[in-house]
Amino acid sequence: MSSLSHRHLIYSYTVTWVIHLAYLAYVGLKWKASKKSADQ
Repeated sequence: MSSLSHRHLIYSYTVTWVIHLAYLAYVGLKWKASKKSADQ
């Protein structure tokens, strides 16, 4: 039982980090694109 909950905890953390990193990458790309278009 403990190994199952431990695996679930690691899975939850991994999914959360992936979502956060994907969101940060998306925001960063949007920010870079908006800065580049503002420079022109």
